[in-house]
Amino acid sequence: MQVLRAKQTENASAMTRATSMPLGALGPEAKVLYGVFTSASSQYRAKLEAQMETWAKPLIADGRFIAIGGRDYRAELLVPGVVESADCNDKWPGLSCKEAHLIAEGAKRGVDWIFVIGEDNYVDSALLEQKLRSFSPNEFLGLGCIGCGTGHSEYGSEINAKGSFCGGCGYALSRTTMSKLTEKGVDSLISEYGGPDYQSMPNDMNTGKAMRVRGAQLKQFPGPLEGNPSFSKKSFQTKLHDNTVVYHYLSPEQMRWLYAVKSNAAQDVVEQLEKKTFDQVGCALGLESTFWASQGVDCRARNGNYP
Repeated sequence: MQVLRAKQTENASAMTRATSMPLGALGPEAKVLYGVFTSASSQYRAKLEAQMETWAKPLIADGRFIAIGGRDYRAELLVPGVVESADCNDKWPGLSCKEAHLIAEGAKRGVDWIFVIGEDNYVDSALLEQKLRSFSPNEFLGLGCIGCGTGHSEYGSEINAKGSFCGGCGYALSRTTMSKLTEKGVDSLISEYGGPDYQSMPNDMNTGKAMRVRGAQLKQFPGPLEGNPSFSKKSFQTKLHDNTVVYHYLSPEQMRWLYAVKSNAAQDVVEQLEKKTFDQVGCALGLESTFWASQGVDCRARNGNYP
């Protein structure tokens, strides 16, 4: 679901430390599975490949990354345990079905948390896992940007009153949450979400609702999660300075450039990737044919001095 930064309905501040442990206490290192819902479309495959070649590469080697596409996903692109297909519509109506399969995969693997994202998200896994140590995977809990869906009665009374996840930020579901959502089997959860071919509401609303009706807590993640695009080099630099944990709407070029910067790649490598990512004034390339074309124009009008 495409969203702007969430209005917080359960927390006064996006940086509130919502914790189920004593203040300052840290649990053991969390085992986190990173779950991506994806599609056979070439543009989404290109983004998934960029993920798997950058920040997700060590996670794949460690068995902590899984992408799930629909029933039409090309067989030659499947990798057991890494890129798999499920009996779901491969387009937008099947997102909730794919998400249900991701949650079931996390429960099957017995991980502490699953972090649910799309293939256009960049995740600083070290920062994410450090923050998750303040929470217990035994809690019936989800962490993300909370508040989307508030005031929308079509998503049910629970979401209308308290809101759900804002999907663009990604969200972490605890071991207990995965277990409770799938205790009747993945097919039951898919049916609750609307079925394999048509979701009853967007996937982030479906999962948030399923959790709320079962009594789970949805809390704001205690660190910056970005649900919006980054339109300029300056914007990325600000988010890097702020230790942003998750970035959204990244192109493959942005994904590779950001990874090179964060991994301290050689300067000539960073510069080569930068030329493919930003124009001469530092505005993101490739916005012309997107929903954010006007922001690209504004960025260039300000000579790259764009938030």
